[in-house]
Order: sequence, then structure tokens, then C-alpha cells
Amino acid sequence: MPGIVDEEFGGYLSIRDRDGSLIDDDKSVWLQGRFAWMLATLCNTVEKKDEWLSAAKSGVEFLKAHCFDEDGQMFFLVTREGKPLRKRRYFYSEAFAVMAFAAYGKASGNEMWLEEARKLFAKCMDYMDG
Repeated sequence: MPGIVDEEFGGYLSIRDRDGSLIDDDKSVWLQGRFAWMLATLCNTVEKKDEWLSAAKSGVEFLKAHCFDEDGQMFFLVTREGKPLRKRRYFYSEAFAVMAFAAYGKASGNEMWLEEARKLFAKCMDYMDG
């Protein structure tokens, strides 16, 4: 996946033009989760390719390290380095992170990621209860 996985800071560089050239290096948090989920799900359902598993790991580690605010809620948009740019109050970021953590936990066999998915899902339920 040349150019998609951010080898320097982790996560994915996804804001591209039709020709594949990078337009912006800010990172949509929900897209980080969605792409990590997709890669881990490919490992779980198609074939456990090292390239896919490694790329999924880059996404979940970036999410965990850079995409949560001190209150436990997630940002909507961060810089390439992971500094917060925008936070919104619907929980797309959290929902996709739950999916990514769970799928990566299954693909990697690392129970810690499954537990992270459970904890974040519980926070989503608390948020809905208001």
C-alpha cells in the first residue's frame, strides 16, 4: 500500500486527488478507524497477509495514541502528527474505532485490542443514554 500508510507518524494518508497525489495530510479520525477495520477484516475473512495486518496495526495504534481527548471522547480531525484540529459530538469516530479495535484484536490474536473495543463500545452506550 505505497503512500497510504503513513510510515513516519502512523495511520493513513487518505486525502488524495484522482491521480493519487496527496492533497492534504490532515487525518480524518473516523476514516483512520474505518480503514484499519477494513484491513483487519480482510485478514479475518480473506487471507492473513502480513502487509494488511501491519497496515491495520498502524491505524489502531495511531487511533489509540493520538485520537482521544482527555475526556475519553475522540477527535474528528487531527494533523498528520496526531494533534487535534476538530472535535464533534456525534460518535462516528468512536464507532469506527470500536470496529477497528475488535477486528484487529481478532486478526492479531491480541486480547488487549478486544478489551479496548469493549470499553469504547460501553462509552458509546453511555453517550447514547445521555
